[in-house]
Amino acid sequence: PVVHVMFDDVNLALIPKNAEAVAGYVNGRYNTWEAVLKDFPHAKHLSIAVTASADADCLDVEQGDAVATQVPEWVVRQKKRGVQKPVVYTSVSNVGFVLRELDKAGIKRSAIKLWTAHYTDKAHLCSSKCGFGFTGKADATQWTNRSLNKSLDESLLAPNFFA
Repeated sequence: PVVHVMFDDVNLALIPKNAEAVAGYVNGRYNTWEAVLKDFPHAKHLSIAVTASADADCLDVEQGDAVATQVPEWVVRQKKRGVQKPVVYTSVSNVGFVLRELDKAGIKRSAIKLWTAHYTDKAHLCSSKCGFGFTGKADATQWTNRSLNKSLDESLLAPNFFA
């Protein structure tokens, strides 16, 4: 089955027990990864690192976490670990910086999955319509941090996100 929706939150109790996909953090102040695996055994899982020194499926590139200049080295390390398409999470306004850093390192956009944050309260995958000079299409977009009327992050995923 194709997964279209993914939830993540530092408070796992807010995530529906029947969630199709759940993301969790492998490091940082809110290390939820082991609990995500235990509490959501039937969901697809995405591990997130908040620093470039940690290994995961995804690198969180936002204020207080990893920075764009750290992305290329992290992506190369994850590929060496066997992650076919590492995920980079960042705000739609920061995508240009991330992609420029990858380009400078000779890493093509097609080598990663791009998970954007763009809170519009409408489920969407970021595209050029979202502005900020963004071109192409995001592989996932976190479109709200108030899902199900809770303080809960929800993302729309491209059909092949977990492929």
